[in-house]
Amino acid sequence: MIGTIVAAMAQKQREQQQALMRDMTSAITTLRTGISEYRKQHGRYPRALKELAQVPRDPVTGSATTWQTEIEESVSADDFAAGSKAPETFVVNVRSGAKGFDANGRAWSDY
Repeated sequence: MIGTIVAAMAQKQREQQQALMRDMTSAITTLRTGISEYRKQHGRYPRALKELAQVPRDPVTGSATTWQTEIEESVSADDFAAGSKAPETFVVNVRSGAKGFDANGRAWSDY
């Protein structure tokens, strides 16, 4: 009887973890698609995630502000001229800012 209860609890936890993994994959796909679409529409990557039409919550942290962005700087000949302004930075990719691992041992930050 106790074994059955423990097994049922473990199964429920596994199902919740699998749902969380699907939600993470969906959120990351939404963000990466949004970044790509933004670039197509505006001819450049967004400067920040807030420029996107939709920024979903990270399913693990429950927040839309914990995403870790990968940034690239613009480079042009003017960047090296005297008195030039600082290069602009753009969001080119995003990863989860959640700590820990999914049910398969993959770090959330590797999504």
